[in-house]
Amino acid sequence: MRHSHVIIGEAFRLRPIEDRDAEFVVALRSMAGRSQYLNPISPSIADQQRWLADYFKREGDFYFVIERIAGDRPEGLISLYDLSPQDGVAEWGRWIVAPASLSAIESVVLLMDFAFGKLGLRKVYSYTVAENNATNSFHDGCGFRRAGVQVARFTMEGRAVDAVRHECEASEWTAHRPALAAKCHKISQRINRDAPGR
Repeated sequence: MRHSHVIIGEAFRLRPIEDRDAEFVVALRSMAGRSQYLNPISPSIADQQRWLADYFKREGDFYFVIERIAGDRPEGLISLYDLSPQDGVAEWGRWIVAPASLSAIESVVLLMDFAFGKLGLRKVYSYTVAENNATNSFHDGCGFRRAGVQVARFTMEGRAVDAVRHECEASEWTAHRPALAAKCHKISQRINRDAPGR
């Protein structure tokens, strides 16, 4: 959906995805080593623009570009979608960051702050391919709780693959956020110290 939410952190911000970002989406999601556990997309920018046109019509779907504040440089993508206002629950995903980007932790902190602080959600969950050990370990390290494995959640390259479900409730986020925010602060100090003009 078209929205105007911009969530600003210390080194990164989340800004609404726009039509002009289609080329960036295709390039990032097509990178070797970055797309192994993602649903494949067309390499056509025109196809991505059509996908975005459909996305802009959907309610309860917030798609963001992760942007480094110094230089306004896009470094990743992240979303909050399938939002249920009645239940106060939403899924987060479409998360991918560029190679060598330091945005991983802060992008998740910003999205959770948006989900719990701005939207007032009760719970956020995600599904990650069970074989994707790096991302599942990252979620564990953030304090997100493993809530089980869904068999054959995804189909990738013609085969069914299982997915790990992680959950985080608002009260859990309150407990986990300070440690993650401290990590973000250390990373931002490094980034901002090395930024041009500093």
